[in-house]
Amino acid sequence: MKAKLFSVLFLVGSLFMPVLAMNNLSSTTNQVLEDSVKAKPRVDENGIYFAPEQFPQFKGGVNAMREYLTANLHRPAGLDSIQGFVTVRFVVTEKGKISKPEIVRSLYPSFDEEVLRVIHAMPDWIPGKNNGKEVPVYMNLPVRFR
Repeated sequence: MKAKLFSVLFLVGSLFMPVLAMNNLSSTTNQVLEDSVKAKPRVDENGIYFAPEQFPQFKGGVNAMREYLTANLHRPAGLDSIQGFVTVRFVVTEKGKISKPEIVRSLYPSFDEEVLRVIHAMPDWIPGKNNGKEVPVYMNLPVRFR
């Protein structure tokens, strides 16, 4: 009983301790925290952004992308029992074109090929922006087969 009570009190205390600590910060510390939140976006050695101010968007939004994938993805023949996700990473260029698609989470080679086929055929996107300028951005897209 003592162990359970200690665990609960420790858990509750650890949840509220950061909140109490945040209330006692000086204005200098608050400024340092605000400055760290405004960190520069991460960019790789090729100038491709991981997290720009504005991410690329599929024209028509998420629902339009879902409709596109549903209409164009075909389950590989003879593999009806396989279910899961294929995650593909690609770059949306400054012009909104798809480039450098690669599978980062594989399900089965036939499924991977199908996802790459559909991504290569995907229409142009609305490019991502950073500081008001269109920039290339990495995107990860999980595709579910069920």
